[in-house]
Amino acid sequence: MSMVAIAIDGGMLLDRRRSCQAAADAAALAAAEDLFYNWQGNRGMDTLKTAYQSALDTAAANGFNNDGVSSVVTVNIPPTTGNFAGQAGYAEVIIQYNQPRGFSGVLGSGDMPVRARAVARGLWVPFNNGIIVLHPTAADALFANGNGSTPVRGANIIVDSNNSMAAVTVGNAVISDIGKGTYIVGSNPGYSGNFQGTVLTGQYPVPDPLAYLPEPDPSTMPIQTVPSPSGNNVVTLNPGVYVGGSPSPVKLRS
Repeated sequence: MSMVAIAIDGGMLLDRRRSCQAAADAAALAAAEDLFYNWQGNRGMDTLKTAYQSALDTAAANGFNNDGVSSVVTVNIPPTTGNFAGQAGYAEVIIQYNQPRGFSGVLGSGDMPVRARAVARGLWVPFNNGIIVLHPTAADALFANGNGSTPVRGANIIVDSNNSMAAVTVGNAVISDIGKGTYIVGSNPGYSGNFQGTVLTGQYPVPDPLAYLPEPDPSTMPIQTVPSPSGNNVVTLNPGVYVGGSPSPVKLRS
Protein backbone atom coordinates (compact mmCIF):
# COMPACT_ATOMS: atom_id res chain seq x y z
CA MET A 1 0.00 0.00 0.00
CA SER A 2 2.84 2.38 0.77
CA MET A 3 4.38 1.86 -2.68
CA VAL A 4 1.00 2.39 -4.34
CA ALA A 5 0.53 5.58 -2.33
CA ILE A 6 3.94 6.90 -3.38
CA ALA A 7 3.37 6.05 -7.03
CA ILE A 8 -0.16 7.44 -7.36
CA ASP A 9 -0.04 10.40 -5.01
CA GLY A 10 3.50 11.23 -6.06
CA GLY A 11 2.41 11.32 -9.69
CA MET A 12 -0.50 13.61 -8.83
CA LEU A 13 1.81 15.94 -6.93
CA LEU A 14 4.21 16.18 -9.87
CA ASP A 15 1.34 16.90 -12.25
CA ARG A 16 -0.08 19.56 -9.92
CA ARG A 17 3.37 21.07 -9.51
CA ARG A 18 3.59 21.59 -13.27
CA SER A 19 0.13 23.16 -13.32
CA CYS A 20 1.06 25.51 -10.48
CA GLN A 21 4.25 26.60 -12.23
CA ALA A 22 2.50 27.21 -15.55
CA ALA A 23 -0.17 29.29 -13.81
CA ALA A 24 2.40 31.25 -11.78
CA ASP A 25 4.38 32.00 -14.95
CA ALA A 26 1.27 33.23 -16.77
CA ALA A 27 0.11 35.34 -13.81
CA ALA A 28 3.53 36.97 -13.38
CA LEU A 29 3.67 37.78 -17.09
CA ALA A 30 0.18 39.29 -16.96
CA ALA A 31 1.22 41.53 -14.08
CA ALA A 32 4.44 42.49 -15.87
CA GLU A 33 2.51 43.40 -19.00
CA ASP A 34 0.38 45.78 -16.94
CA LEU A 35 3.49 47.30 -15.32
CA PHE A 36 5.03 47.84 -18.74
CA TYR A 37 1.86 49.38 -20.20
CA ASN A 38 1.57 51.83 -17.29
CA TRP A 39 5.29 52.53 -16.95
CA GLN A 40 5.10 56.21 -17.85
CA GLY A 41 2.64 56.94 -15.08
CA ASN A 42 3.69 54.49 -12.38
CA ARG A 43 7.38 53.78 -13.06
CA GLY A 44 6.98 50.10 -12.28
CA MET A 45 4.90 50.50 -9.13
CA ASP A 46 1.36 49.11 -9.04
CA THR A 47 -0.28 52.17 -7.49
CA LEU A 48 -3.81 51.31 -8.66
CA LYS A 49 -3.44 47.54 -8.12
CA THR A 50 -4.25 46.81 -11.75
CA ALA A 51 -1.23 44.56 -12.19
CA TYR A 52 -2.11 42.79 -8.94
CA GLN A 53 -5.64 42.13 -10.14
CA SER A 54 -4.43 41.00 -13.56
CA ALA A 55 -2.22 38.40 -11.89
CA LEU A 56 -5.10 37.12 -9.74
CA ASP A 57 -7.46 36.96 -12.74
CA THR A 58 -4.91 35.02 -14.78
CA ALA A 59 -4.27 32.58 -11.94
CA ALA A 60 -8.02 32.02 -11.56
CA ALA A 61 -8.40 31.44 -15.30
CA ASN A 62 -5.82 28.69 -14.94
CA GLY A 63 -7.66 26.95 -12.09
CA PHE A 64 -6.25 28.67 -8.97
CA ASN A 65 -8.94 31.00 -7.66
CA ASN A 66 -7.29 32.02 -4.38
CA ASP A 67 -10.15 30.72 -2.24
CA GLY A 68 -7.83 30.25 0.72
CA VAL A 69 -8.76 26.57 0.99
CA SER A 70 -7.71 24.66 -2.12
CA SER A 71 -5.42 27.42 -3.43
CA VAL A 72 -3.64 30.52 -2.19
CA VAL A 73 -2.25 33.05 -4.68
CA THR A 74 0.20 35.64 -3.40
CA VAL A 75 1.16 38.59 -5.61
CA ASN A 76 4.02 40.85 -4.57
CA ILE A 77 4.77 44.00 -6.58
CA PRO A 78 7.68 44.53 -6.22
CA PRO A 79 8.93 41.08 -5.14
CA THR A 80 9.69 40.51 -1.48
CA THR A 81 12.23 37.72 -2.00
CA GLY A 82 14.92 36.71 -4.47
CA ASN A 83 17.31 38.65 -6.65
CA PHE A 84 14.75 41.35 -7.54
CA ALA A 85 13.34 42.01 -4.09
CA GLY A 86 12.16 45.60 -3.75
CA GLN A 87 12.88 46.50 -7.38
CA ALA A 88 10.22 48.45 -9.27
CA GLY A 89 9.05 46.93 -12.55
CA TYR A 90 9.08 43.33 -11.29
CA ALA A 91 6.14 41.16 -10.24
CA GLU A 92 6.34 38.04 -8.06
CA VAL A 93 3.57 35.43 -8.00
CA ILE A 94 3.50 32.48 -5.59
CA ILE A 95 0.80 29.84 -5.94
CA GLN A 96 0.09 27.18 -3.33
CA TYR A 97 -2.31 24.36 -4.04
CA ASN A 98 -3.43 22.06 -1.24
CA GLN A 99 -3.57 18.63 -2.83
CA PRO A 100 -6.01 16.22 -1.12
CA ARG A 101 -4.52 12.87 -0.22
CA GLY A 102 -5.39 9.71 -2.06
CA PHE A 103 -3.77 6.44 -1.14
CA SER A 104 -1.23 8.30 0.97
CA GLY A 105 -3.97 8.74 3.56
CA VAL A 106 -2.66 5.50 5.03
CA LEU A 107 0.62 7.30 5.79
CA GLY A 108 -0.65 10.64 7.10
CA SER A 109 -3.50 13.12 7.21
CA GLY A 110 -4.22 16.57 5.85
CA ASP A 111 -3.71 18.07 2.41
CA MET A 112 -0.28 18.15 0.81
CA PRO A 113 0.80 21.70 -0.21
CA VAL A 114 2.33 22.22 -3.66
CA ARG A 115 4.02 25.56 -4.37
CA ALA A 116 5.37 27.39 -7.41
CA ARG A 117 6.93 30.83 -7.79
CA ALA A 118 7.53 33.08 -10.79
CA VAL A 119 8.96 36.55 -11.31
CA ALA A 120 8.49 38.63 -14.46
CA ARG A 121 9.82 42.01 -15.51
CA GLY A 122 7.71 44.79 -16.98
CA LEU A 123 9.90 47.88 -17.12
CA TRP A 124 11.24 50.09 -19.82
CA VAL A 125 14.96 49.92 -20.44
CA PRO A 126 17.06 52.16 -22.68
CA PHE A 127 17.59 50.73 -26.15
CA ASN A 128 20.88 51.32 -27.86
CA ASN A 129 19.80 51.89 -31.46
CA GLY A 130 21.17 54.88 -33.34
CA ILE A 131 19.30 54.42 -36.65
CA ILE A 132 16.23 52.23 -37.19
CA VAL A 133 14.77 51.94 -40.70
CA LEU A 134 11.33 50.31 -40.37
CA HIS A 135 10.22 49.74 -43.97
CA PRO A 136 9.73 45.95 -44.23
CA THR A 137 10.39 45.37 -47.95
CA ALA A 138 11.92 48.41 -49.67
CA ALA A 139 15.08 48.37 -51.72
CA ASP A 140 17.44 51.19 -50.70
CA ALA A 141 15.59 51.48 -47.38
CA LEU A 142 18.85 52.90 -46.06
CA PHE A 143 20.58 54.83 -48.85
CA ALA A 144 23.64 57.09 -48.93
CA ASN A 145 25.35 58.77 -51.85
CA GLY A 146 27.89 61.50 -52.51
CA ASN A 147 31.18 61.93 -50.68
CA GLY A 148 30.05 62.08 -47.06
CA SER A 149 30.70 59.74 -44.17
CA THR A 150 28.01 58.88 -41.62
CA PRO A 151 29.52 57.44 -38.45
CA VAL A 152 27.26 56.00 -35.72
CA ARG A 153 29.15 55.70 -32.46
CA GLY A 154 28.23 53.29 -29.70
CA ALA A 155 24.76 52.44 -31.07
CA ASN A 156 23.21 49.95 -33.50
CA ILE A 157 22.10 50.55 -37.08
CA ILE A 158 18.92 48.54 -37.77
CA VAL A 159 17.44 47.99 -41.26
CA ASP A 160 14.15 46.03 -41.12
CA SER A 161 13.77 45.63 -44.89
CA ASN A 162 14.01 42.04 -46.15
CA ASN A 163 15.09 43.21 -49.61
CA SER A 164 18.35 41.83 -51.02
CA MET A 165 19.42 45.47 -51.47
CA ALA A 166 17.97 46.83 -48.23
CA ALA A 167 20.96 49.08 -47.50
CA VAL A 168 22.99 50.74 -50.23
CA THR A 169 25.76 53.32 -50.54
CA VAL A 170 26.96 54.72 -53.85
CA GLY A 171 29.87 56.89 -54.86
CA ASN A 172 32.23 57.64 -52.02
CA ALA A 173 29.55 57.61 -49.34
CA VAL A 174 30.43 55.65 -46.20
CA ILE A 175 28.19 54.40 -43.40
CA SER A 176 30.14 53.17 -40.42
CA ASP A 177 29.04 51.74 -37.12
CA ILE A 178 31.66 52.21 -34.44
CA GLY A 179 31.40 49.89 -31.48
CA LYS A 180 28.08 48.11 -32.07
CA GLY A 181 27.02 46.82 -35.49
CA THR A 182 24.73 47.11 -38.50
CA TYR A 183 21.85 44.59 -38.49
CA ILE A 184 19.97 44.01 -41.75
CA VAL A 185 16.96 41.74 -42.22
CA GLY A 186 17.63 41.25 -45.95
CA SER A 187 20.24 38.82 -47.22
CA ASN A 188 21.81 37.52 -50.46
CA PRO A 189 23.56 39.86 -49.89
CA GLY A 190 21.28 42.39 -48.13
CA TYR A 191 23.45 45.43 -48.84
CA SER A 192 26.01 46.88 -51.22
CA GLY A 193 28.55 49.65 -51.07
CA ASN A 194 30.83 50.91 -48.33
CA PHE A 195 29.64 49.81 -44.88
CA GLN A 196 32.29 49.79 -42.21
CA GLY A 197 32.22 47.90 -38.95
CA THR A 198 30.35 44.69 -38.22
CA VAL A 199 27.55 44.02 -40.72
CA LEU A 200 25.14 41.14 -40.06
CA THR A 201 22.42 40.15 -42.56
CA GLY A 202 19.45 37.79 -42.34
CA GLN A 203 18.52 39.21 -38.94
CA TYR A 204 15.10 39.32 -37.30
CA PRO A 205 13.24 42.64 -37.69
CA VAL A 206 13.09 45.02 -34.74
CA PRO A 207 9.64 46.45 -33.88
CA ASP A 208 9.06 50.17 -33.79
CA PRO A 209 10.20 51.26 -30.29
CA LEU A 210 7.88 54.29 -30.47
CA ALA A 211 4.77 52.38 -31.58
CA TYR A 212 3.04 53.15 -28.27
CA LEU A 213 3.07 56.88 -29.05
CA PRO A 214 0.33 58.53 -31.13
CA GLU A 215 1.39 59.59 -34.63
CA PRO A 216 2.24 63.31 -34.65
CA ASP A 217 0.16 65.76 -36.66
CA PRO A 218 2.46 67.36 -39.27
CA SER A 219 0.18 70.42 -39.54
CA THR A 220 1.13 71.40 -35.98
CA MET A 221 4.87 71.22 -36.61
CA PRO A 222 7.18 73.85 -38.13
CA ILE A 223 8.60 73.39 -41.61
CA GLN A 224 12.35 72.88 -41.33
CA THR A 225 15.22 73.07 -43.80
CA VAL A 226 18.80 72.09 -43.26
CA PRO A 227 21.86 73.00 -45.32
CA SER A 228 23.90 70.23 -46.83
CA PRO A 229 26.79 69.45 -44.49
CA SER A 230 30.32 69.83 -45.75
CA GLY A 231 33.69 69.05 -44.26
CA ASN A 232 33.47 68.61 -40.52
CA ASN A 233 30.53 70.96 -40.04
CA VAL A 234 27.94 69.87 -37.47
CA VAL A 235 24.30 70.14 -38.53
CA THR A 236 21.55 70.05 -35.90
CA LEU A 237 18.18 68.62 -36.99
CA ASN A 238 15.47 70.39 -35.00
CA PRO A 239 11.99 68.88 -34.49
CA GLY A 240 9.67 69.60 -37.39
CA VAL A 241 8.73 68.58 -40.91
CA TYR A 242 11.45 68.28 -43.55
CA VAL A 243 9.53 68.54 -46.82
CA GLY A 244 10.98 66.27 -49.48
CA GLY A 245 13.49 64.89 -47.06
CA SER A 246 16.72 66.36 -45.80
CA PRO A 247 19.39 67.28 -48.37
CA SER A 248 21.76 65.18 -46.30
CA PRO A 249 23.39 62.37 -48.34
CA VAL A 250 21.73 59.78 -46.08
CA LYS A 251 18.05 59.00 -46.71
CA LEU A 252 15.84 56.61 -44.76
CA ARG A 253 12.63 54.95 -45.91
CA SER A 254 10.38 54.39 -42.88
